[in-house]
Amino acid sequence: MTVGHSAKRKRLVGVLSAGLLALLAGIAFLSWQDTQVANADARNADDVHTITITFAEDKFLPIVLKKQGEWLLESPIKLPANTQRITPLLTVYTNPDPGYSVNEVDLEATGLNQPEVTVMFNDYAVRVGSVAIDGGKRHALHGDRVRFVPDWVLDFLKGGVSALADLRVWGDALTGLTFADGAQAGAEVLEQAAELSAQQLVPWPRDPAPEILYTQTLTVQLNGQAKQTWKVFVTERYAAFQAANSQYAYIVAVDEVPWLPPNS
Repeated sequence: MTVGHSAKRKRLVGVLSAGLLALLAGIAFLSWQDTQVANADARNADDVHTITITFAEDKFLPIVLKKQGEWLLESPIKLPANTQRITPLLTVYTNPDPGYSVNEVDLEATGLNQPEVTVMFNDYAVRVGSVAIDGGKRHALHGDRVRFVPDWVLDFLKGGVSALADLRVWGDALTGLTFADGAQAGAEVLEQAAELSAQQLVPWPRDPAPEILYTQTLTVQLNGQAKQTWKVFVTERYAAFQAANSQYAYIVAVDEVPWLPPNS
């Protein structure tokens, strides 16, 4: 009887051990599989030279950025980009999360059947859907894998060109400034103007049109090159700086331009 009981116990231990080994092997295989998926889809931010952003809502214009040494906005306006803003955006591209196969996910429930925004990194598409159930993250379709991206991505991108452009109006390039009456800005005003940074970059003229208190015409020289004509539209709360032939204006708080005289 004792021998029989011992044999049964050994068989039970053997079965349990085999089951445990099979379970561990299964876990190891799944972990290896996730690693293989991540490694096969590994991406390097330095490889990205073009970013194209399109929105489901018509009110947001598509945005195109290109890397030509430095990052530049190509559309809907040509301007230097804010590299510090693009760096976190590239983490959406390099996202190491292995995620799930698209076949395992309800695309309608995750908002990926009609994504709110699509970001093309070169020819690699990331489609951003709805907020995940635990909040703080959004579903994103990377090729045939559904991953998660931070929730801030959508609000950031909906900031449009203001979120991605270098919002310095002139910066260190400013070398000359002449007002409509022919008066030239002195060194102190030039220094203040060079430090001017906008809160937003918006289509101009605005709809509905704001009440304009007065305007000023500026002749601007950048890096000693050909002079440019700018118009400044001053409202009660802000001044809109618009370069000639531009469809956008830099919005600056009016108390940041005390040096700007009314146009006579």
